Amino acid sequence: VLLDCDLVIDLGGQAGEDLSMMVKAFFTREPEDVALLLIEMSRRVGGSPEDVVDRQGFIDGIADLIRQGHEAKFRLSKLNAGALMGRSLLLGRRHRVRFDARFVNLMVAMVVVQGVAMRLNGEGDILGRMMPYVLGTAVSNLRGKKTASGNNSAK
Repeated sequence: VLLDCDLVIDLGGQAGEDLSMMVKAFFTREPEDVALLLIEMSRRVGGSPEDVVDRQGFIDGIADLIRQGHEAKFRLSKLNAGALMGRSLLLGRRHRVRFDARFVNLMVAMVVVQGVAMRLNGEGDILGRMMPYVLGTAVSNLRGKKTASGNNSAK
């Protein structure tokens, strides 16, 4: 099944590497570490960790959102992706943490997919089913980067 959300996202280069890193961190690191990573990644889009207002408030807020996702086990019937996305964007604005527009676009696409999936099967677990593929790709991309950098140093 192919679903076109009419959103185009270029995840090549650094953006793809950043997404792989974030997905891996989301599932393998503590929620507070993921929030810190978001603050650090804001540099790539013109933000600065020094500009963050109430750093701990942002970290606690993002960590809470991540925990909610983990507690719901990413089941669509228990997870409101739109509300989580809205709260994450509000936290970014309130605390002056910039998000890459490509990631925001990707979040919007995921909310659209969730809405369609909920109409098709309200008890479905599309996120849980796709995680092995997403994590596999993220790990593969990170390994490929390390291998490529290792090969370059040997030349």
